[in-house]
Amino acid sequence: MLGALRWSIDKRTPLQDVDAVLLSLRHRRLLEPRGEKRIPPFTPKPDTEWAIGQEDVDRVAEFRKCIECFLCQDVCHILRDHQLHSSYFGPRFLVRIASLEMHPLDTLDRLDLTTDEGSLGLCNTTKCCTKVCPEGIHITDNAIIPLKERVVDRRYDPFVREARQQDGQA
Repeated sequence: MLGALRWSIDKRTPLQDVDAVLLSLRHRRLLEPRGEKRIPPFTPKPDTEWAIGQEDVDRVAEFRKCIECFLCQDVCHILRDHQLHSSYFGPRFLVRIASLEMHPLDTLDRLDLTTDEGSLGLCNTTKCCTKVCPEGIHITDNAIIPLKERVVDRRYDPFVREARQQDGQA
């Protein structure tokens, strides 16, 4: 009987059946400690002054509105059509990484995690995830594209690469 149930977010992006929802539930395990792919937590500098500007607060406040309904994961065609659950994090987890990466007090670098393990480059920014977000989070514009820009700046900008090599960060 469960296989006969149909889930539909809107008329354009129907889910196949309960199995698709169960895949989304399995994807939630990325947040759990026992999963192979775990997003490192917020890591501030020791002895940090906890004062940040309003612009920085506003930048990450949108991501904190996420209610973890995982609708964005369900409509993402990379996960739904191509079944790349093992190699692509998906919009929800990229939003989580973006919220940490853009936090002014966080010191941990997660860009290699997003590109190597999370396959950030697979997202072709169709904005399906943004359209279904019940909280109105602009996932593509405010999380995924800025992460992609940071990766491009870090890995492919010749001036940044030269400066990193001079500082010994290679």
